[in-house]
Amino acid sequence: METSDLMSKALKAEAAAATGSDGWRLAFHLMPPIGWLNDPNGLCQCGSTNHIFFQYNPLGITPMKQNYWGHYATDDFVNYTYYEPGLCCDDPADSNGVYSGSAVVENDQIRVYYTGNVKHPGNHDYTHTGREHNTMTAVSDDGIHFHDKEVLLRNSDYPQDDTLHVRDPKVFTVNGKEYMVLGARRNDDVGEVLVFGKTGAGQWELINRLTTPDPFGYMWECPDLYTLDGHTFLSISPQGIEPKGYRYNNVYQSGTFHLIGDFRDDYALEDFTEYDRGFDFYAPQTYEDNQGRRILIGWMGLPDIPYQNPTADRGWVHALTIPRVLTVNEDGVLCQNPLPEFDKLRQWKTTLSLNGQESGWKDSDCFDAVITPENGHAPFSVTIRKDCVLDWDGSVFTLSFGPSGYGRDSRKVELEAITSLRILCDTSSIEIFLNDGSDVFTSRFYPDPENSGINIKGLKGSADIWTMNSFYITKN
Repeated sequence: METSDLMSKALKAEAAAATGSDGWRLAFHLMPPIGWLNDPNGLCQCGSTNHIFFQYNPLGITPMKQNYWGHYATDDFVNYTYYEPGLCCDDPADSNGVYSGSAVVENDQIRVYYTGNVKHPGNHDYTHTGREHNTMTAVSDDGIHFHDKEVLLRNSDYPQDDTLHVRDPKVFTVNGKEYMVLGARRNDDVGEVLVFGKTGAGQWELINRLTTPDPFGYMWECPDLYTLDGHTFLSISPQGIEPKGYRYNNVYQSGTFHLIGDFRDDYALEDFTEYDRGFDFYAPQTYEDNQGRRILIGWMGLPDIPYQNPTADRGWVHALTIPRVLTVNEDGVLCQNPLPEFDKLRQWKTTLSLNGQESGWKDSDCFDAVITPENGHAPFSVTIRKDCVLDWDGSVFTLSFGPSGYGRDSRKVELEAITSLRILCDTSSIEIFLNDGSDVFTSRFYPDPENSGINIKGLKGSADIWTMNSFYITKN
């Protein structure tokens, strides 16, 4: 696409956002002002402010050779400030993009770690030749401007049986020592995570390589490692996993292993579980806030999808999920639930007493619905904005779309029962939390803006429904 065409789309998108004429611009999700968004990056809280960076191309509706870290900041998850990109591809070691990474708060400074991408011209496959994935760092005194870029590791510092695809550093501290995990693809097309430790001299040395006894995909992107309620989780976004029944149905997956043992020594990876079973979820990152909560944000999108996002014709693509608090239930299952601060966006409340007959509510296209069945085994169906159907037959829960899915069809999960169901519906997205967040479905969909509300059939119990207010976003 020519630069003039890109700018024309960008201006139209900005004008539509300003006038409210684009009915698919999201109310309570973070989007790119214009252009393309993907992975969340550098999530952290410095002082009272939460910083949410993201992969960003403001000049087009696809990833390009150069990209930036877009930036939102918030103290309360309701009011946000958007800042122009401060981390840009302006160094020879990141000349083709500041790729994904993480952040650590040190003495009121934010230190970010990221992958500097370089693609050399020529006849290369960019997996084994022609690419640099440099692990880099930079510092910000205010969370907005960055300085002191430095290359910490180059491809020559990674194991030589790895391809040139080694990226997405996540840095964390255990007992006062810093560690870094990097996603990697081996030459034999097996995914793994590299573990580096920081030495007393400030250098990074390889101390372990994490993988499964049998290959599980060819590339492990966006690694994260954290301990929660006595459980250690290795989070990855593996590429190259074949579908298995209702599991692994997206082009790429995201999920966690239980890590047994010591990530620095002997270990085992068990029970890979997908974070999300919907159509649009990838590359999540977590951080611990000042309250000690483990908060997850994901990219509400995927690369290389076989379905469509029609907002591309309006000059923008993709969004981030709402922030979710992670907990572990009594069965050791990792659960996700909306950050409690989102309750502040709730406005008018309606309570439906459900007796098994059809019942509906049509007050808004943006709402938060909490449904509590009397009998978790009894079948029911819920229709959202006339074209998204949630169906429970007593053993299988199904999310399906009609034309508003733009190629998205259905996703399913087998369950013993449904005891709770929470639905967060925005103008062009839906996030579904089953059984206190033990199973989650996230998807984009694009219904007619005139279609609103929710219709419930066959369910006995209750439904509390709130209309949802919008974020308030200012530009710095």
